[in-house]
Amino acid sequence: MILNLLIAMSGGAIGTGLRFMVSQFMGPSSGFPWSTFVVNLLGSAALGALLGGAERSGGWSTTTIIFFGTGICGGFTTFSAVSAESFHLLHLGQYTMALTYSALTLVGGILVSAAAWFAVAPQTQPQDHPVTTSVREVSMDSTLHTATVAGGCFWCVEAVFQRLEGVDTVISGYSGGTEETADYKTVCTGTTKHAEACQISYNPAVISYEEILQVFFTAHDPTTLNRQGNDVGPQYRSAIFYHSDEQRSIAEAYIRQLNDAQIWPDPIVTEVVPFEAFYVAEDYHQNYFNQNGGQPYCAFVVQPKVEKFMKNFKERIKESYRTDE
Repeated sequence: MILNLLIAMSGGAIGTGLRFMVSQFMGPSSGFPWSTFVVNLLGSAALGALLGGAERSGGWSTTTIIFFGTGICGGFTTFSAVSAESFHLLHLGQYTMALTYSALTLVGGILVSAAAWFAVAPQTQPQDHPVTTSVREVSMDSTLHTATVAGGCFWCVEAVFQRLEGVDTVISGYSGGTEETADYKTVCTGTTKHAEACQISYNPAVISYEEILQVFFTAHDPTTLNRQGNDVGPQYRSAIFYHSDEQRSIAEAYIRQLNDAQIWPDPIVTEVVPFEAFYVAEDYHQNYFNQNGGQPYCAFVVQPKVEKFMKNFKERIKESYRTDE
């Protein structure tokens, strides 16, 4: 609540400042200052959304701290600006309007900043001490094989492979680091050696490992080092964690084939490293896109990747997902 209040006040500072600039040309308003009020709300919503985006990138990141500081500084400015508007109305004898304006500006700013924040940030926050599970294989079914890959945000990778025929289960988690650092907030610092990864159990009688890799390289950009779009950091790197020498050989040969074909203008930077351990991510990360498709990150980042998969692999879509076409 306190942080939302600071965001609201910071947005209010922007709106009120613009209102005063306009008043220099049009003169002060004698009625309800709608222009200030509306822009206050827009400013608060924008700052709330930016803070939510920072929260999505890992809690108290540098970006979050910057906007927190902006909220504090903007708070003092807004109190002064709102007071000036209110004193102007009081000077005109419009006591009720002055009180109404002040109350609506602060309450409205809090509400819209909170709405914008929670719309962009993850809908369920991680626990302070999340329980992670180390697994060597997701499935106990001996007829299934396992592939472990990392290609940016695991919400994207999970959503694509959940729709692929022959895939039994997809689990989001962390691979490359230790169990002690296998939690979302710590991984998002980019200092754990973990990558956001997906453990895929698939039926080799239905789909081959080569086909798994074909979908994997279509679902992300393997030429950007430690980055996928606006998700930046080593936790978003492209990686293949092979479970056998056969998987390693197939992956290396496929990467050479893609590089020789010059599918992308830049060379592939995907790591091909031995699988050591996989740590299951917090529950709220599992099946994320299917449960939170309306969340802004899902709509603007995950959905286009799913649509690309659905378009390029029409014949390989699970029957239960064919209505998504």
